Amino acid sequence: MKKILFIFFICALQSCTDFDDEAIEISGEFTHLSDNCGADTETESEESTTETETETDTEVEEVSCTEIVTFIDETTAEILIDGSDTAQIVNYAIYGKNIIFTDDEGIEIELSFTIVSETSIIRHEDSETWEKTEEEEGEDTVDEEG
Repeated sequence: MKKILFIFFICALQSCTDFDDEAIEISGEFTHLSDNCGADTETESEESTTETETETDTEVEEVSCTEIVTFIDETTAEILIDGSDTAQIVNYAIYGKNIIFTDDEGIEIELSFTIVSETSIIRHEDSETWEKTEEEEGEDTVDEEG
């Protein structure tokens, strides 16, 4: 009787973990090109500041138009988002098809995704699709073509 209960328990446990077989592995670098890269803020700062302040603001306004998330390992990622020019190392966890990011103190940051495939994720905050970059393969490089 104990053997039957043990087998039943193992089968029940296996049925609860079947979703792991369908899990999509996320790795590498995903990028997104920002639509309004600094256009509005640069105009406003030029209109509302003096010439000296505009020079300083222009230096600050030089931001990246490409947002990047690089999955370093199973729990760590490097992010460059919202026009920042400095990358930040953060933690992440995958819950089903959702990716949630936290800072080093475990506080959730305003960045999360739904996994569509191994090469595509959708950001929850703006519903924009981010695509995986394939730099490592080098199949379509200029040197090979000509």
